[in-house]
Amino acid sequence: MPGKASLILVIGYLILFWSLADSLTQSGTNAVRNSVSYHDRIAAKNLVGSAINLSLRKLSQDGSWRSGFTNYSYAGGTFQCTISDEPLVGANTVSIRATANYNGCIESGRAYVDAIASSNRFSRFSYFTDDESGIYFNTNDTIYGPVHTNEQFYIMGSPVFFGLVSSVSSTYVKWGAPTPEFLGGTNFGRERIDLPIDISIL
Repeated sequence: MPGKASLILVIGYLILFWSLADSLTQSGTNAVRNSVSYHDRIAAKNLVGSAINLSLRKLSQDGSWRSGFTNYSYAGGTFQCTISDEPLVGANTVSIRATANYNGCIESGRAYVDAIASSNRFSRFSYFTDDESGIYFNTNDTIYGPVHTNEQFYIMGSPVFFGLVSSVSSTYVKWGAPTPEFLGGTNFGRERIDLPIDISIL
């Protein structure tokens, strides 16, 4: 009888431990699933922010831009943006509607901006030259605003330009095998921008 009781007790413990192990395994699986879902949701939200920022950059370069983005691949996901005028909100108001898809997780957002013509002052440039002789952009060079030269740029390494890069020349001189990042776009071969003699204009 004691032997049978011990056997029943052992079987009971085995069932209990099996149940606990299954519960722990299920909890671990759910935790991983929740973590992946959270990551995808945050990534999709970040894509929405990126879509709106890219649209703002385009609008800052061209206030009449309304093309938007369609199935634009970015950072492992895709997004689309629609740009439209909102005259009922404001005379110069433009809305940006963005929808992003990351690994099947879909998020959306909207921003309203006033598209007003920007200042044409030279102070808008982060970098402006009439003469580029002996000047090379290289790795670790990072410029955030518009860049222009009335000559030709010389580039080596991997400089990063966040603003629009423009020059009178239709191309730039390559030293070695440069890999510049033009995150704000380029406008090579544009017309010359004359520096005024009157310092008050500057």
